Amino acid sequence: MISFSADGLLVAHPIGPSDEDSPVTWHLRDCATGQTIRTTKLTAEKASAPLAAFLNSAELRIIHTNGDLLEIPISPVKPVREIPMTESISLSHAQFSANGNEVLVLQDPGENLPPVRSIISYSDQEDGSLKSETLARRFPWSLQPNIWSRLMNGAEDSPFSVNGKSLNLPMNPTFLSSWHRRLPRLPLAKIG
Repeated sequence: MISFSADGLLVAHPIGPSDEDSPVTWHLRDCATGQTIRTTKLTAEKASAPLAAFLNSAELRIIHTNGDLLEIPISPVKPVREIPMTESISLSHAQFSANGNEVLVLQDPGENLPPVRSIISYSDQEDGSLKSETLARRFPWSLQPNIWSRLMNGAEDSPFSVNGKSLNLPMNPTFLSSWHRRLPRLPLAKIG
């Protein structure tokens, strides 16, 4: 994972394995020169896998799969701060807010249970950037065309329609003979 500051002047990246048993070394660099500003090596017994990072002009914030937050100040003379999670959790996904004060997370509650979405807040300064419509604007790639785009483009081409609690299938012979030709063609895999 690579994290850039909003102004594009700084970049932070880990070096080394990021699995549960290995330490990670974080490098904070100046984007213009590539010069390393700070290097911080995490100890293997403390480190869980990093999940998401947020970088601004003051610090790098990293949330780990166990919910712990690590704050690495940009200034090499300031100490690294760890904020442990008060309860034992397992996170499968995380996204920092635009100001870095909140994290939208998916908690893994265990086997055969759906993930639980929640927000971890580190400050009272909510910026509203974790709302669904704001996230879609912040990450426009999620709005790009994909396999599901325009699948049900027009009512006349639709293989069915829903009217209240009723499902209506068109009985137009022209439609019935040609609707399958309007579906996208996907390559078939060879078996055997």
